[in-house]
Amino acid sequence: LYSLMMEFDTLLSKFQQEPEVRQGMAKIMGVPAPGDGNLDRAGSLTESQVVEIHRFMLEELEKIVHYYQNTLPDKESYQSQLATLAAQAIVGSKVEDRYSCSSTDLEHAVIRLHTQLVKNEEFNRVTTSMQTTMATFVGA
Repeated sequence: LYSLMMEFDTLLSKFQQEPEVRQGMAKIMGVPAPGDGNLDRAGSLTESQVVEIHRFMLEELEKIVHYYQNTLPDKESYQSQLATLAAQAIVGSKVEDRYSCSSTDLEHAVIRLHTQLVKNEEFNRVTTSMQTTMATFVGA
């Protein structure tokens, strides 16, 4: 496996400037394609709006996890992967309802504002809390 990864890295380095290779790597890394989402909406989101939306996402995720852990009967019968997808869909739907912003719009805004967001303590706190909450949910 190690030699295969080394060969892949070598090929990747050699052809990294090729548009098809760059697109493929972006896809593998989960970067949304330029034509996806509403670029006007994504471009209009400010740093504080992105932080607010992420705070809202965390609150909604915490509600779902609390319900799943404390109220839902027979939670052991649910596959954690499907429960995770359902939670993401519910949170995404609530974000879209409240902020008229799809998950792709939000991803574009996060990428565009990456330099500011990486320095934003509240954004980092909320993001870390979301990761912790999801880990708790998956391990529930």
